[in-house]
Amino acid sequence: MDPTYLPSTFARSPDPLQAEDFKGEMILISYNLPQEVFEKTPTLDVRLLFKNLTERSFLIPLNRSKGVERVEIVQEEFEQYGSILGYCVTCGKLKVESPVYASMITIDGKTIRP
Repeated sequence: MDPTYLPSTFARSPDPLQAEDFKGEMILISYNLPQEVFEKTPTLDVRLLFKNLTERSFLIPLNRSKGVERVEIVQEEFEQYGSILGYCVTCGKLKVESPVYASMITIDGKTIRP
């Protein structure tokens, strides 16, 4: 991501972030859920795996069965976690993973990748 993704770019308003070195990444999630899945589970469970091998989860409530959602990791969060390596998105029994995604396992306080 770069400053062109900031709302101030489209509104042509002053924004201190335009002058900073803007860093970040985003993931776009396009979905078209069957009505029965949407009625039972109207949320997306998004798990992101980062370059530093940490994992973050986001629950995104859905208002309709079709659409696009985005998750942004910018500035301080991006500095802390680094680039997105992989993702896993679930909604009910439906699941989509990137090829490099693997769930993290914690054993005796130590986190490892399978």
